Amino acid sequence: EATGWYTVDYSKAEVHGWGKDAGCGFQNDKCNTVSGGLGTYFCNDANAKSCTWDSKAVGQCSVLTYSADLPTYFQYFSNPKLGGQTFIDKCPEVVGYSNRQCTATDVTRTQTDDVYAFYYGTNGRCVETNPVLTDTRYVQQGSTQRCLQFQCPCPGTRLQFKVMSSGWMDCPTDGTAGD
Repeated sequence: EATGWYTVDYSKAEVHGWGKDAGCGFQNDKCNTVSGGLGTYFCNDANAKSCTWDSKAVGQCSVLTYSADLPTYFQYFSNPKLGGQTFIDKCPEVVGYSNRQCTATDVTRTQTDDVYAFYYGTNGRCVETNPVLTDTRYVQQGSTQRCLQFQCPCPGTRLQFKVMSSGWMDCPTDGTAGD
């Protein structure tokens, strides 16, 4: 803008959370290290389901197979042909399923969505959940990801999620699963 060649429309500005507060390692280290974003922004297990980095969708780690060996700097696996998308240094990331976009408002609900109390809408977010018994016929084993409804009743003080008809529950501030 200072050059006079363009003008910025600041009314279109958005908060960009990618890498926010991730530290220097996010910029300087390889993405297959925790300091480089592994587990938050990047993944390394093609079979793993998870939430996307922004918690807006349930997805799967996108590990691609290339026809030739990747350059050494972009190799994160023992197989030099495996990696992620080109525009992020071939780092694998969780890509949201088209039918598990938590913030979508035009979702056609399925029986599975109803059984496991998925919520879709502008206040939907993906969360990691513990095993759930929803009725005597349905048991979900191990941890899984679900889209749940959230709210911030007192902005900046707490976050709440709603699970089925249980009402609003506070998220513990210490990061534990709560009661």
